[in-house]
Amino acid sequence: MKIPESLIELQASFGASIRTPFQFIDGTDRVEVRVDRFDEVVLAQMLPSKHLSGIERLAVYNQQYWFRLLSVMQEEFPLLEREMGVGEFNRMITTYLDRFPSTSPTLRDLSNKFLRFLEDSPYGTRRRIEIATLERCYIEVFDARAEPLLEITPENQHTLASRPLALQPHVRLFEESWALVEGRRAARRSPELEHIDPRVKPGTWLIYRGPRSTMTKPLDPTQWSLLTSIAGGATLADACERVASSLDEDDLMHLGANIQAWFSEWMTAGIFAANT
Repeated sequence: MKIPESLIELQASFGASIRTPFQFIDGTDRVEVRVDRFDEVVLAQMLPSKHLSGIERLAVYNQQYWFRLLSVMQEEFPLLEREMGVGEFNRMITTYLDRFPSTSPTLRDLSNKFLRFLEDSPYGTRRRIEIATLERCYIEVFDARAEPLLEITPENQHTLASRPLALQPHVRLFEESWALVEGRRAARRSPELEHIDPRVKPGTWLIYRGPRSTMTKPLDPTQWSLLTSIAGGATLADACERVASSLDEDDLMHLGANIQAWFSEWMTAGIFAANT
């Protein structure tokens, strides 16, 4: 069945009207619907209901569209929203989604291009980019697939150290300049707090999906160096050798005393995939 061209054009115009960005009121968190930018052909097709005119009905659709998208982004970027304040955050997200409207049937893809937007945007300070990078890690870890787990068997136990190890798709390594992981926890735990200001506190983290929830584990500098080397394609033996070459005597003893326990913890956490 051939779809009439007029119906295709009407649907496109209807979608464009619904996606019309809000007008933000200067100095406030208030917004207004830009009914003056709705398509006139669409408005002519909008029949009134018992309580609303055609233009009011279309305004409701427009509000529902933007309120839903803004609320999703606030939920996915709680620390960034708290860092910027809800008004400025909503302005930024509206600009982002107006420039990169969703083309996916699922809301989980809504922020796929957000980091690219932020890096090229006046909104994108170094700290905000780092916060958004962390919060994207959590989104990606939650959504990523899981490969079959790497298992130690009698056949492979003697060769594991000399083979590249692949991290699971749901594993991320994150290095912070501020206490962002701690700040994000506070933002999610205490929605009533209007502002959270993470202090300067460099740290390194392993973020991965556990059996029931997303896990965040702190890494000391030696663990971080090992895992980043492995993530870059080094074998466990090469990673140990590379890291050891840069350590002083005390840190070298720390590596030797803990490497087996660390590897055991990583295996138990299931961060390695079998398809190496």
